[in-house]
Amino acid sequence: MTKTRPILAKWLKPLAFSRSGKTGQAAAFGLRAESSMVNVANGSKVAVAAAGLALAGMTANTQANIMRSLADNQAHIDRGNQFTLAGRAAQGLGGGVVSMRITAPGTSVAINYSGVALRSFADGSGWILGTNHPVGDLANNGFGAETITVGTWGNYMTSGETRLTVTQSVALSGSASRNPNARDMRLYFVSSGLPQFTPMQLITIDQIAIGSYFDMAGFGQYGSPASGTLPRSGDVRGFVCRYDGGAVDAGYSPAFYRQGLTFNSDSTALLGRTAQGYSGSGVFSAGSLAGINCFGTNGSSFTGVSGFNYFDQSVIAEINQVTSVPAPGAAAMFGLAAITFSARGFGGRRRA
Repeated sequence: MTKTRPILAKWLKPLAFSRSGKTGQAAAFGLRAESSMVNVANGSKVAVAAAGLALAGMTANTQANIMRSLADNQAHIDRGNQFTLAGRAAQGLGGGVVSMRITAPGTSVAINYSGVALRSFADGSGWILGTNHPVGDLANNGFGAETITVGTWGNYMTSGETRLTVTQSVALSGSASRNPNARDMRLYFVSSGLPQFTPMQLITIDQIAIGSYFDMAGFGQYGSPASGTLPRSGDVRGFVCRYDGGAVDAGYSPAFYRQGLTFNSDSTALLGRTAQGYSGSGVFSAGSLAGINCFGTNGSSFTGVSGFNYFDQSVIAEINQVTSVPAPGAAAMFGLAAITFSARGFGGRRRA
């Protein structure tokens, strides 16, 4: 039976990230932030912060990492753990998905999203690939500085791990924040604490057959059509979705983006789709990284889109050039926009 393509344009928005433990409401491209969701150290900033977050779409949400049934939840967690640093190392593969957290200065707003560790060095430093819009959202709403940390284990809420601090980040050329006609990719540098691992293998989109299935893995919200959205558990989860080829919904340019489609009529095991918090999560094909997730479909319907930044030869060459050295200052040689962060942990401020 021929599958009918869903009308998705009005439902799509960047996956961004959501504050852990908070709830909210989302409408098509228009999100409402409640001031009670924003805990700002300086009380006079509360109303301003809430308004800014609404404009950026940085509210909590009604999305879910949609799975067919919550009975599959543990299987999705187990699948996701195959794509962490430890899980991939056990399979003889390099790199892995990581959790990321960005904290606005002078506030307790902690926003969680995802990334993919690409390369590490003997001194414990290394590079992580993620999306650009987390940094852009805070900067564009007047915060102007932030602290970013990374977790390498399979749960960022209960593991008790010591999180690693990002000391510099570099936007890939042509990247912007929430612009469907530009890339949305950023490299993050951790100066110490990363375990050594084999470099991640990258693959160009033209090597992947249309109609084949991607593996996707990251840290985000979850739920099922029956349950709707559930609070985050902090777990990594993995799922599969079907590659849709060159078509991209909601005005996202095929020059930078591709998407996977999830249909209710598709009985493939562990089928699912991305949601809030999966920005920067990995899109894998046969063990290699093919892209990073960036946008998706609102709502708790099982049918939906998982949109991602894909790799071509020029993107892979740029990533390899930047990440081939453990000195982040070398990034400036390539004409990329670099931002340096403090290494003071939560509450630290970026230096110009």
